[in-house]
Amino acid sequence: MRNIGGWSEAEVYVDAVNLGIGTEAPNIEVSDAMWEAWQICAVEFPPIPIEEHPITVAQAEDFYTALMAAEQCLRDLGYPISEPPSRQVIVDDVMNLPMGAWDPWLEILEWQDPQHSWVAAVRECPRPNIWDFAG
Repeated sequence: MRNIGGWSEAEVYVDAVNLGIGTEAPNIEVSDAMWEAWQICAVEFPPIPIEEHPITVAQAEDFYTALMAAEQCLRDLGYPISEPPSRQVIVDDVMNLPMGAWDPWLEILEWQDPQHSWVAAVRECPRPNIWDFAG
């Protein structure tokens, strides 16, 4: 079993129901340490204010290109993902954050299928991040 920041995967895990990271602390000391770690991360890595970094059409197009390359990677590895919407739907979606028009990694996460691991999918076919393309 892997350790994540000193905690096991039983203590820190992907929460597919709430689409986030879940924690299961065995005692109050570990719970307090986890809470402190979350607080430090929130200060060091705050959410990016969307209105301060508008996304251009060119950036959205670049993101779309990367998304389609990752989609092909997932298909080549046998992940049975849905068909993406049109280029224009995805570009419009990216221009109007938060995005949600199509996310094959979310589909994989929701399946909870051991044959199609979300962790393996993200590792083998990294999910593009719009902020890699935006100013």
